[in-house]
Amino acid sequence: MADAKTLVKSYFDRAMAGDENLGELFADDAFWWVPESSPLGGTHQGREAILAMLERAFAVYDTSTMKVNLLELFGEGENACVRFEVDSDTANGRHWKGDYVAIFNVVDGRIRGVREYFDSARLIPVVFE
Repeated sequence: MADAKTLVKSYFDRAMAGDENLGELFADDAFWWVPESSPLGGTHQGREAILAMLERAFAVYDTSTMKVNLLELFGEGENACVRFEVDSDTANGRHWKGDYVAIFNVVDGRIRGVREYFDSARLIPVVFE
């Protein structure tokens, strides 16, 4: 069974590769929380809701230009924290480069929960408007 840091690294590798089986990394009852100030904000409960949110999130970028750089990845036990940077053209023709932090909880080899943090005041006008 993969530890939390290994599973989180696998999530990012597979997400950036467009892996159609990405959902298998999540527990059936997993959740992903996004700051309420974001157009994608709130708690996305369950594997299908998470995958739908991720699809909407990736759709606002030109993923052919997207680079995700994992700047820090650390954790202990069931928890891992990653600080990462997204550098990408957007679907609306702008360019976005921003920092994120996500805290992952991994139980029984699956992602059970994610809490994601970013500067929505900077992100929204560039990416969503």
